[in-house]
Amino acid sequence: MVTAVGSRLTAVAVPARIYDVTGSSAWVGTASLAGLLPLIVFALWGGAIADSMDRRKRSDGTAVQPRRCRETGRSARSGAASATFMAAA
Repeated sequence: MVTAVGSRLTAVAVPARIYDVTGSSAWVGTASLAGLLPLIVFALWGGAIADSMDRRKRSDGTAVQPRRCRETGRSARSGAASATFMAAA
C-alpha cells in the first residue's frame, strides 16, 4: 500500500518539479517519454524471451518461491525469506 501511494505521488511530483524548474511542457513530455521507452523496449524483449521458452518450464520456475514460502512458513515479502531463497537457489 505504501509503495503504491509513493509510486502515484512520484508520477505526479516528478513532472511537476520538471515543469517548475524548466517552465516548459516540452521538457515534461521528454522526461515522460524517457521513462516510457525502457518499459516498451524491455516489455517487447521480455515477451519475446518468454514466448521462446517452454511454458511448463517457465511456470515451474515461477512456482518455486511460493512453494518455498509454504515450506519455511515465511512471507514472500519478508527480507529474511528473500535471503533464504537466494541462498537456496
